[in-house]
Amino acid sequence: MEIKVPQAGESVTEAILAEWTKQDNSFVEKDEIILILETDKASMEIVAEKSGLLTHKHKEGDTVKVGAVLASLDTSAKNPNPGAATGAAASGAASKNSADSKSESVNQEKNTTSTNSSFSSNVKTRVGKIESLQQLQNEPVNKSSVANASTPPKQEVKIELPKVTSTQDLIDTKVPMSLVRQTIAKRLLESQSVTATLSTFNEINMKNVMDLRKEFKDVFEKKHGVRLGFMGFFIKACIEALKRYPSVNGSIEDNNIIHRNYVNMGVAVSSDKGLLVPVIKQADKLSIADIEKSIVYYATKARNSRLSLNDLSSGTFTISNGGVFGSLLSTPILNPPQSGILGLHKIEDRPIALNGEVVIAPMMYVTLSYDHCIIDGKESVGFLKTIKECIEEPSRILLEV
Repeated sequence: MEIKVPQAGESVTEAILAEWTKQDNSFVEKDEIILILETDKASMEIVAEKSGLLTHKHKEGDTVKVGAVLASLDTSAKNPNPGAATGAAASGAASKNSADSKSESVNQEKNTTSTNSSFSSNVKTRVGKIESLQQLQNEPVNKSSVANASTPPKQEVKIELPKVTSTQDLIDTKVPMSLVRQTIAKRLLESQSVTATLSTFNEINMKNVMDLRKEFKDVFEKKHGVRLGFMGFFIKACIEALKRYPSVNGSIEDNNIIHRNYVNMGVAVSSDKGLLVPVIKQADKLSIADIEKSIVYYATKARNSRLSLNDLSSGTFTISNGGVFGSLLSTPILNPPQSGILGLHKIEDRPIALNGEVVIAPMMYVTLSYDHCIIDGKESVGFLKTIKECIEEPSRILLEV
């Protein structure tokens, strides 16, 4: 039987063969993962519908069209080593379960600087020092200062420019952009050109919600099987704000403004393939516990490159938490056709004026980037103020006031 590139959505016409998980001319069991395809939307795992001998038709990195034959499977072949195959399948399942059981975490992408740039900067610094010393040595001597000097003259400092004897460590590596990365770049540029993006800022005193979380986090985790984070509170606060300012949850279609009576909340998560935004459907109908479970579910799928097109579609508003990487303040970019995105940042102790006194409080800067074509400044400020009020007084979320 032939294994072909499946249809992955109306807008998807091609994919990249990202990885063969089974070797050429190897025997595969039914439902084993054979390969991973990468489209401009998400990654897909292709499994064997039957057991048989696998023969590759393409190599890793090839761009393949929808319907193209990726491999053939000789279903008449017998497993030459059934015991080893069973053991390998069990080992693979154990590894997968181990990976899925890990707690939610998003790894910060490391900023790297090439050896060439580092050396160039070092050379410039040293050259600057040499020029400064030479300039001082060439300046005329101030006689009065010499007469009053009680310290011995400074010895001449000799600095030699470091010599590079080998360039074998200076390596430039060219890595092709994945389809997902290309699409992210394209959409970010489109966002800048099709929206009139503005940003407004505020800061939130996190003390009350932190105290509430500290008091109930253990009993919450014991009852619901998931940790109580801050994202659940912020999503609930956003839902309340979106009810008051529905334009922030809307979008523009032709010359019409689309208003919605539901909230599909996108939550930006970092993965090896870039920033992805899975969508919690009808988040306005969920409890904080269900929201936290959804976040863990989608974060795990993102880490394992198993997000589907449905997981990434139909969002009406997005939250991006740059604070997990240590960001103090930023202006997130809109995710069209959405009209608003909330940026969260790191919690930092800062002095503030409270009831006529200066106190130290855990503060967070928050940002709302919005499309001015549909949202006015007054609405954006009111929206962000509502979130501030709900987080600083969490009882407002329960009472919806």
